[in-house]
Amino acid sequence: MAILVPLFLLLNAVAAQAGADGRDGCAPSALDRLQKDFVEIAGRVKPSVVEIRALKISTKQTAVGPSSSTTHIQETTVLAGVVLRKDGHIVTIAEPVVGAKSIHVRTSSGVEYPATIVGADEETGLAVIKVNAPLEAIALAADEEALVGSLVAAVGNSYGMAGSVSFGTLSGSDRTIESGKKRYAGLLQYTATVNPGDAGGLISNIKGDCIGIIFSSMELRQAGGVPGFGGIGFAVPAGTVRFVADSLISDRKVLRGWLGITMSAIDPNLRAQLNLKNGVGAVVTQIDPGSPAEKAGFKPHDIILEASGRELLDARKLMMDVIRTRKETAMKFRLLRGGTPLDIEALITVR
Repeated sequence: MAILVPLFLLLNAVAAQAGADGRDGCAPSALDRLQKDFVEIAGRVKPSVVEIRALKISTKQTAVGPSSSTTHIQETTVLAGVVLRKDGHIVTIAEPVVGAKSIHVRTSSGVEYPATIVGADEETGLAVIKVNAPLEAIALAADEEALVGSLVAAVGNSYGMAGSVSFGTLSGSDRTIESGKKRYAGLLQYTATVNPGDAGGLISNIKGDCIGIIFSSMELRQAGGVPGFGGIGFAVPAGTVRFVADSLISDRKVLRGWLGITMSAIDPNLRAQLNLKNGVGAVVTQIDPGSPAEKAGFKPHDIILEASGRELLDARKLMMDVIRTRKETAMKFRLLRGGTPLDIEALITVR
């Protein structure tokens, strides 16, 4: 149901536009072209999505009189994965594959390969596995291409049915969810239908580039806990996927850059008082003790105007750039402190 509403509105808009232009007879062809585009997108991305079966074996002790017996329990999890490199590197969700006794990958063409785990990242919940075979990789889009309101395709293995495709819209970004005791931030939110087995699959834009890896879904519920008409899907953005996968493949672990500041939007009154351009800058609200920011001389209430010679238009992007720094790097900042411009340099460290 979640996918039907945006698509219904889109199809209505296409037909209405054809009618408004006095081309009522052309409305079916406009819809045909839209359908053709959807089919082409699905065909372009499906070969890069694989089915993964991860087998875990656990033991259970059962007391029988004065003695006990041991039962071995086998559990197979079916999920999806996305081919990132032609040499067989695949990104997927970490929990099912970490500690698995065996991992097997089935491609869209039905060929099956054994896989080994390369590494996993607890903070994002992603893992990289590898098969010793050439596979068809997909391109990762830049984060700036994940535009809220744009059409997206979701490809996974719904209930074990390989290559399941649904369409929807990108409905939000920078979302935070909690799963058990873990908290995951910076996720994309989308309306395309997601079912069990889709985790680890991909979200693509209309060009067929991957904008995110399917992470989880949240079922919509009505009053009284009755299931609603669909769910909200979440995905790890492509930029984060690229950073984590590259780190795991090269280093078997993920090191993240650290600056040690918290920022917030500039109050409109203060912006007017200082005659600052709209949309530029962020105010420093907190500095971590012993952090690179403290050592560089940052102070609370500093206003960051530029970073690395570019106007600060998006505080979150700056923090993502810092986090995705994989080695110690000097970064220059242009600040405004008490109305006076100030240039400082901080050494981004990794940890």
